[in-house]
Amino acid sequence: MRHFKEGGRRQEMGQSKVTVTEIPLDSAKPPILPVFDVDSHGPPPDRQVAESMARRLDEAVHDMQRTPQKAYRLSWNGDAIPHGAIVGGHTIVNLRQGEVISETGETIGTYERFTKSGKEGTTYEANVFLYADPK
Repeated sequence: MRHFKEGGRRQEMGQSKVTVTEIPLDSAKPPILPVFDVDSHGPPPDRQVAESMARRLDEAVHDMQRTPQKAYRLSWNGDAIPHGAIVGGHTIVNLRQGEVISETGETIGTYERFTKSGKEGTTYEANVFLYADPK
């Protein structure tokens, strides 16, 4: 059975259930992402290419650190990715390298994941910071 709802309700996705709760933006801060430093990665084969890459990476990081529109706490068991969870009307298909990826393939925010291991397996929690406009 596939059933999705927001607001602290469970979202059933096959056998995995995700609880999505909107949280105040001031209760959790978005993760700080590193800035690429050309000199700390050894001598590049071409300094101009390396500086161009660093500039593009810094721009991407800056875009990701925009002010979030909304924040959510997700909690689930099973797979490390809450496939199909809905936040702000967007369906999550992946959490990858600090980015939240939607069903359209676009980056819609950032996340911070926490893992808890217990008797009944692994429970995952994540704070998701939505930058895309809520639907």
